[in-house]
Amino acid sequence: MGKCPPHIHAFIELANLTGKQDPPDLGELFVAEHGDQDMWTAAEQAIAGEPRAFREYVGPVRFETRQTFVTRWDNVLRARRTLAAIIATSIGPVDVFEIARRMAELRRDTNGKLEVTVAEDVQALAGLPASRLARCRQCEKFLWMSRLRAQPLCSDACRQANWRTRNPEQYQRIQIENERRRARKEARGTHHNRPRAKSRR
Repeated sequence: MGKCPPHIHAFIELANLTGKQDPPDLGELFVAEHGDQDMWTAAEQAIAGEPRAFREYVGPVRFETRQTFVTRWDNVLRARRTLAAIIATSIGPVDVFEIARRMAELRRDTNGKLEVTVAEDVQALAGLPASRLARCRQCEKFLWMSRLRAQPLCSDACRQANWRTRNPEQYQRIQIENERRRARKEARGTHHNRPRAKSRR
């Protein structure tokens, strides 16, 4: 069984704070035209449509909190794009520069020679058993498979929903039988609770 590496677990926790779609890219949101609105109001409106867990993690979206909320917002987007890119390597190579900002940095040393610094979270991906990372077939959350499965599903609820989707006729028969059992149980309860007639002397 493959245990999920801590840094991947942290990525999954962050990535699953949102729904099936990525939150808006703040960089793109800030440079877009918003009419009479300022960019902070636009960001506040954008986060209003995101799941509660994401809103609580990011915190208040205001000019005064920009140092905090921008970093946290980007952390979630970075985690989602990184995990999606890892999964996409099953098809072919992925350009890390297309994932998110700060994935790698170019700088000159004191002698004028170019240095390339790759972000630590990107370096930590080397050697990762990528086939264990997937998205739930039912709800599309990111998950780590301790056991490789053809149908990655993240919970009992998703496994049941997936089974119902793939076996509609069998599920319908089970539902009908359950309704019959409930009806028989209710009928027995009604019979036992019926008041007995008084005996005549």
